[in-house]
Amino acid sequence: MEDFVRLLTSDEGDSYLITISEDTTFFSKETLQIIGNVKVAGIDLQRLKGIAPTSVEMLTAIGNIIADYFLSHNDVMIFYYCDFINRIPHTSKKNVPPQEYRSNLFKLMFERYMSTHNVD
Repeated sequence: MEDFVRLLTSDEGDSYLITISEDTTFFSKETLQIIGNVKVAGIDLQRLKGIAPTSVEMLTAIGNIIADYFLSHNDVMIFYYCDFINRIPHTSKKNVPPQEYRSNLFKLMFERYMSTHNVD
């Protein structure tokens, strides 16, 4: 499976790199046997440049790219392992670990894409 790579730049000049590549490092041999002929791909999302908060428009663009890839590859299961080291600057008084925050964010982005594009 060839890596899928997209570079995005925000209006503020921040740069983001999305890479989707085959990755089975998080799965046991037994799990891979159960999955069968489905390829497993990991999503790597990196901010290459900038410190501005990521806008809703940029999050939507990122979500659309990932969803479009997924919808055009019927034999691929994608996953994203959320960063648990880097803190998330926010003003909320809730004490949510970064990994949980990012996981919830990607879940909501996926659900939004599904509803706005009428995908079951």
